Amino acid sequence: MPQQLRLSAISLIGFSAVALVAPLAPAASAAMTPAPSGAAAAPSGAPDAGLVRGKVESTAGKPISGVRVTAYVGGSRPGRSAPVGTAITSQSGKYRISGLPRGGYRILADGYPKLREARWQGGGAKWKSGQKTKLRNGQKKGGLSVRLGRLAGSVPSHVVPTPKPKKPALIANTAVDAIQPYQGQTRCWEQAQPGTVGLRDLIFATYGDEIPAGLNRACLSDVSEHYDGRAIDWMVNSRDFVQASQGDRLVNWLTATRKGEPGAMARRLGVMYIVWRGHSWGQYRMAEGWRPYRDCQTKSYRGAEHDNICHRNHIHISLNKAGAKKLTSWWSGQPLP
Repeated sequence: MPQQLRLSAISLIGFSAVALVAPLAPAASAAMTPAPSGAAAAPSGAPDAGLVRGKVESTAGKPISGVRVTAYVGGSRPGRSAPVGTAITSQSGKYRISGLPRGGYRILADGYPKLREARWQGGGAKWKSGQKTKLRNGQKKGGLSVRLGRLAGSVPSHVVPTPKPKKPALIANTAVDAIQPYQGQTRCWEQAQPGTVGLRDLIFATYGDEIPAGLNRACLSDVSEHYDGRAIDWMVNSRDFVQASQGDRLVNWLTATRKGEPGAMARRLGVMYIVWRGHSWGQYRMAEGWRPYRDCQTKSYRGAEHDNICHRNHIHISLNKAGAKKLTSWWSGQPLP
């Protein structure tokens, strides 16, 4: 993270973009990534192909590298439409997304992992508040801007089409389980418990089983719910565009407030705590929201070599004892008192 952003929770990044329609040669200063699967961009050599380019920099005017900038069709809905092009800002803070047919687009700048916020161009956190960029022949547009704040208290929303788990019919008219306390591992039981296996199977049924999920481990001298069969490590990588959306979708679904009940689905499944993207969330500490995990928000821990300890390359989910035994309302239809 740039030095000027390190201390202030309200420090901002300025973002500017210019939209063109004439095909241009790729800029040597911009790092490009291909459009994700399902994107519908026109070939870069097409006569009506347009280009969006710009720069991401700090309020002090210093370029910010490694920010993902993504183009969506203007009338699309967040998380339900595939992006049509994406690029990563270069060392000079520049990006360019080419091969765009004429039409309206919205641009999303995602500051993760340097910042934890993703915003639409125009500065609006909500989809409808973002301005639409229209590409026309020979037309140039400036003044497109977005600002990213250093938000530590939330997980970003998913930005590619991503499903959520299906609820069982038996919880339709039942109360949410009462908030349960922390229940740490005290014994060695090197076999996954039924609720742990059930949650893993729910994840696989929702997102597929191509990405593995680790359960129990051989016991060591430290404390871990992996040692008594109550923990899952789902190996989604937050640096992968699609996998990050899957992870964000799952944890936001678990921790969301529903009908006035915070963390409703986590409580129904008996999820005790979650660690993801360098932050942790606990059912027993819900009022605090997502808390920084260890030193993972410091500059020295931002590199990929720390992704495992900071849980950027997997989601850790620990269950309470009732959840591990399938005694919560998700499985039994009877909420915990």
